[in-house]
Amino acid sequence: MPVNIIDNILKKYQAKEANNLISILQDIQQSEGYISVEAVVKISKYLSLPTVKIYSVASFYDQFCFEKGDKVVIKVCGGTSCHLNNSSALIDEIKKQLKVINSDDSMFSLQIVPCMGGCSKGPVFSIGDIYYTSASPAMVKQAIIEYLANHKL
Repeated sequence: MPVNIIDNILKKYQAKEANNLISILQDIQQSEGYISVEAVVKISKYLSLPTVKIYSVASFYDQFCFEKGDKVVIKVCGGTSCHLNNSSALIDEIKKQLKVINSDDSMFSLQIVPCMGGCSKGPVFSIGDIYYTSASPAMVKQAIIEYLANHKL
């Protein structure tokens, strides 16, 4: 059986310790573009961790995704600080804008994530790898327009 990318990444981590989990996930995310079920199972066996532990860690951080795709992900922080600073208004505006620009083969997807690490500057959202802090609904429309103009989707 040929060695695949995930196996090669795991071999880099000689110490089969749980404290390598995030680094392994980052390497796989960067290489594969997402965290597959296959990757979770292999990490689980390699580090002797339950798959639920791997999913719980990976799903906490907004940098990891579990779906492969060509969609541009718009993420909104759903953490307490951002929620108290009205992140729900951002979510409403994003949904409104996506109805305008998305067709059946939508180019964007929306994810509400547990925390994006910008608690003191919330609410926070991102489009692809561009982050917006102290965000308002008016910023959402402008950010989407700028992303489309700069990325020619």
